Amino acid sequence: MRRLHKLDARIPSWDPRGLVERSCPFCGDDGEARFVRPDGLTVKCCDTCGASFVSPAPDENQLRAFYSTYFARHRGRRRPNARAVLNARPWDDFRVVEIASHTGLSGRRVLDVGCGWGTLLRRFQKLGASVVGTDLDPEAVRFAQERIGLPSVKVGTLEELAPQESFDVICMCDFIEHPLDPLQELERAVSLLVPEGIIAIWTPNASSARDDEDPIAFRVDQEHMQYLSTQTCQWLARKLDLSILHIESVGFAGLNGIGTSQRRNGRRGIASSFKRLAPGLPGWHALRTIRERFLPRRTPNPRSGTYHLFCILRKGA
Repeated sequence: MRRLHKLDARIPSWDPRGLVERSCPFCGDDGEARFVRPDGLTVKCCDTCGASFVSPAPDENQLRAFYSTYFARHRGRRRPNARAVLNARPWDDFRVVEIASHTGLSGRRVLDVGCGWGTLLRRFQKLGASVVGTDLDPEAVRFAQERIGLPSVKVGTLEELAPQESFDVICMCDFIEHPLDPLQELERAVSLLVPEGIIAIWTPNASSARDDEDPIAFRVDQEHMQYLSTQTCQWLARKLDLSILHIESVGFAGLNGIGTSQRRNGRRGIASSFKRLAPGLPGWHALRTIRERFLPRRTPNPRSGTYHLFCILRKGA
């Protein structure tokens, strides 16, 4: 096994008394131990479905407690600026563009599992969708409800949704890598989909990580319990009787300052605070409009890189 070098300063402290052995959470195979992550947990690779997974892993009680304060305590992120979220243009997120290219959104029901602050749901709402969200972090849910007007966002899990609920689109963005039983979550999602409904998965990409000497995917975000590959998506499509509409390796992890604790980095905290408060200053939006018109910024192509895997699957009629 290769012991991976530390990269991310945000390493959870798991209680070793609450670790549980597990087989591949998708196909049930034992897998082969290949890496030891910086948090001390072992990553096993499964040749049957192409997934990589952590075993032993923190139990359900540890994970539930961890995610109840996920954004504030672990991610070190303050609330986003509500005005910026409300004014965000839906088409600026290419995931929304790709999903919309496969299904109409106006009048459709969209569920975002692990919706966080509700920023993605707000984009769907702007396109006429009726939106619902779930998350385990009460602070994030409160922000989505009170600051950006999404009363249908609730604290809870996919399992807690009423069985009679149905959705045209279910998003799992930065979600499926977290639960101990991701296959159960996907099976539940499929049961809530209407015929020809779609599931969109955005998750770290393990397609080439197992062949890397020091894979970044296994060195950041140590709360991830499994990693999907393109092979895993194909295996799941067969297992769940879904058809793949779109699959690509895309984007990259945001590594700026990831090796430094945000709580100790005062200058970074000041800069973050300014970025958060600036949109509320008089004349800010007019100034930004002028700048974007005459001095357009060169931004990196969000679809370059291979850190993430973006897969859209459709349920049969």
